Amino acid sequence: MADKDPLWIEHSGMQKGALTKKAKKAGMGTQSFAEKHESSPGKLGKQSRLAETLSSLRRKGAAK
Repeated sequence: MADKDPLWIEHSGMQKGALTKKAKKAGMGTQSFAEKHESSPGKLGKQSRLAETLSSLRRKGAAK
């Protein structure tokens, strides 16, 4: 198995708070905005899928 990058989030090329800013501009919450746009092409879709992934990791960590 290939070595995994321990800093993969930092190397994802996403700016912190960019999706939140877009969601606020659309008058939506971040989670609902991400769910709506996770199948979108381009950077918005990438940001939405990353937000979904990170939120699921957070839920799993909070359950412990």
